[in-house]
Amino acid sequence: MAARTWCLTAGLALAVALPARAQESSGTSSTDTLVLRALDLEESKPRESAALYRRAFAGESMVPALLGLERVYTNLGMLDSLVPLLRSAIRTEPRNGVIRSVQLRTLTALQKDDELTAAFRDWVRAVPGEAAPFKEYARVLLEAGRSQAADSVLSSATRMVRDPRDFTAELAQVASAQRMWNEAARRWRETLTQTPQLYQAAVFALSQATGVARDSVRANFAAEPVWLPARRVLASLELIWSQPRQAWLAFTGVRADNEAVTAWKEFADEADARSMPVASREAWSAIYRQTRDPATALRAADAALASGEAGTALQLASAAQAGLSTQLGLRDAVPMRLRALAALARADDALALVDSVRPKVVAIQLQLLERELMWAWLRVGDAARARPFVTRLDEDEATALMAIYDGDLEKARAALRNADASNMLLLAPRALLSRTSLPSSPAIGAAFVALAKRDTTAALTQLLSVTNDVGDAAPLVLAMSARLLTARNDDARAVPIWTKIVTEFSTSPEAPEGDLEWARAALRARDGGTAIARLEHLLLTYPTSALAPQARRELETAKRMAGTS
Repeated sequence: MAARTWCLTAGLALAVALPARAQESSGTSSTDTLVLRALDLEESKPRESAALYRRAFAGESMVPALLGLERVYTNLGMLDSLVPLLRSAIRTEPRNGVIRSVQLRTLTALQKDDELTAAFRDWVRAVPGEAAPFKEYARVLLEAGRSQAADSVLSSATRMVRDPRDFTAELAQVASAQRMWNEAARRWRETLTQTPQLYQAAVFALSQATGVARDSVRANFAAEPVWLPARRVLASLELIWSQPRQAWLAFTGVRADNEAVTAWKEFADEADARSMPVASREAWSAIYRQTRDPATALRAADAALASGEAGTALQLASAAQAGLSTQLGLRDAVPMRLRALAALARADDALALVDSVRPKVVAIQLQLLERELMWAWLRVGDAARARPFVTRLDEDEATALMAIYDGDLEKARAALRNADASNMLLLAPRALLSRTSLPSSPAIGAAFVALAKRDTTAALTQLLSVTNDVGDAAPLVLAMSARLLTARNDDARAVPIWTKIVTEFSTSPEAPEGDLEWARAALRARDGGTAIARLEHLLLTYPTSALAPQARRELETAKRMAGTS
């Protein structure tokens, strides 16, 4: 696969290069024309393409024709037809690295191991002291999964070439293929000192490390002296390993200069692409501190909002507005400030902001601002202030939430069919409505209004009052209640609810959570025995639960507490 990709790339480059060369001379040579015609026919008429490449092979375009034949013969299953042509080409140009590379790839694909070894040795004799034969031979061996053989070739190469440092990248690849992660990390760091453009290759190879091996990789790239290319690799690896906070910390100690800002931007874009707003927030904020660019402040604010840091988002959006022109501030910064105020449940401040800019914006901008204002009122559970906007803007998500607040569960279900499934305010209502057929419930509506107003006492009262009315959603309602109590550090009231979920609703999705939270409460009470019993029950009864890994970690803590092994 890798060889075919390389050949296709070469073919595309050729398609660009040949016309360019034609412009420089009075006209395109006949063999160049044949190659271009053959390239056009590769997909649709491969046999005609092969015939044209064979004709071009005899002229001035021997190497381009050879690369084309490698592609076409591979697709036709006729790669063995390339072998005699390669012998002829090597007799003509014995030092040509492209021809030699095609020969090694071809013999590898045909599994002609003896001929492959002989071809490699012949190439070494043709270019004594050069690194190319060893590099290419090691590469094809690695692609064939023969990492031990590649290692042996490179070990010999270091004694036979003029500069052994030529092989740092190949030795790093071999160590990675052999899963010798400490050695691989050391060699990749050394490689980057010579060829920093191999950054992505290092990240790809080392990302395959697992478990404790990752700590060896981290140690190598975090080692002194602090060096930006090494820390950049480490940061990307932490993102791949789903450690966004550690990813940004990889840049600790790096000097904040233009080169660092460039690396931070690439890191921030990568974090955004991987939907890791915590890492993105830190990177864009650092870039803003360095550049004071208002657009960067908005990127940082957006990431801060996505990571749950609405206060930080508000500060950054306000700073961005101060640095932007009036029109750009109204267009870009004010909506971000509104979203942050809504997330902070500061609906009155959101209204004041909208009123302050109302005369300065056009109708469509005002509609967008009022949409954010609507969500600000919905977030604080003020249905009366939100209702006019919900009616006028006619958004399914807002309609669903308003219906929930009103206790009209049937209307909420209908609106949820078209609502955005990612809306965080609708996650709990959606889960509840999917498990009960109850058409209406003022108590459920009052509970969600109380939750929006952060009145947990009222929410608890309402939730616990409907557990017998909601059918299959009963364990979910109980779990919602127990979570509120746990968040208030009220284990005395939470544990009986978690116990009820585990014992009376053992097949529900909430049962593993009940076991885990029951165990955590026992740990807080220094009762290791109960914690062990609950965690072992979780692991034995619900082995495929997403909570099982966390339960295993908690079990070790419980065993240490209980003084057992």
